[in-house]
Amino acid sequence: MQRLPTPLRNMIEKAYTDWRRGNCQEHTCGCLITYIEMHLVPELNRLMWFAMTAGAVITGLLIILIILLFVPACHAQSVPAGRVEGGSRLLIDAQAGSASGLGYRLPDLVFGVTAEIPIKTRWEVQGAAKWSPDRKYITGDGNEAVIGARGVLWVNSWLAASGQVRYSRLWTSQFDKAAWVPSAGVVLRDRWYGLPGRAYFDYVFPTGCQWATVANPCTIQSNRESGIEGFQEFRIYSHWRMGIRAAWVRFAEQSNQNDRAAGRIWRNTGTVDVVLRYEFRAASLEAAY
Repeated sequence: MQRLPTPLRNMIEKAYTDWRRGNCQEHTCGCLITYIEMHLVPELNRLMWFAMTAGAVITGLLIILIILLFVPACHAQSVPAGRVEGGSRLLIDAQAGSASGLGYRLPDLVFGVTAEIPIKTRWEVQGAAKWSPDRKYITGDGNEAVIGARGVLWVNSWLAASGQVRYSRLWTSQFDKAAWVPSAGVVLRDRWYGLPGRAYFDYVFPTGCQWATVANPCTIQSNRESGIEGFQEFRIYSHWRMGIRAAWVRFAEQSNQNDRAAGRIWRNTGTVDVVLRYEFRAASLEAAY
């Protein structure tokens, strides 16, 4: 109590004394509430955003470290030698990391299933379904489900163009929101110290409503996330793949969708996750995939 600011300490002591006497004066309690609203709540908000920003900075440093570790080895072996493995592949996915900059409490956990289906030699179709028990800072709870599909067109033996669309739904005890997430990019077949792998680089396009109109009431604003996503994985054993997923995105905070003049606050942040995948069919460590 002695470490509290003197005005707040005096008001707390006065309010506590009045409460013990059964005479909580409206003026005293009102002053205490006003002080909390004006001083403590903004301070707590600053601390929360400091934690989220620190998480984003740490994530950015991890992304740079990943690039420094993986790129030199991959660059030297960017064109895989030998055959390309065919056949469909079914995988169980698990990942853990940080998405604190997007308002999620640590750790960021995701579980799912992915199917990779080559069509002849140049085409490939992928489908995925994922679930995350992530908790939002503002609610203390939350679940997120994502389904998505990706198309891959191989230009040559190691480079492909890629397009993807995901449908994401997040629900908590206080709100429920969903969004379509389209992206486009490239896929590389590479190797890391002899292990076959793939690298995915995508640009995510912003979607969703911002302001309420007669045609679209926009009951909850989209965060309008956009930015760069990267995923590098390697097949480390016949049934196992391991990789790193990272992103740097720009997003908007929630505001009043009925007040366009108020505008929105935009922020930049990063995410990073370690990914472990189990491949049902035994695969070669020599062939690219």
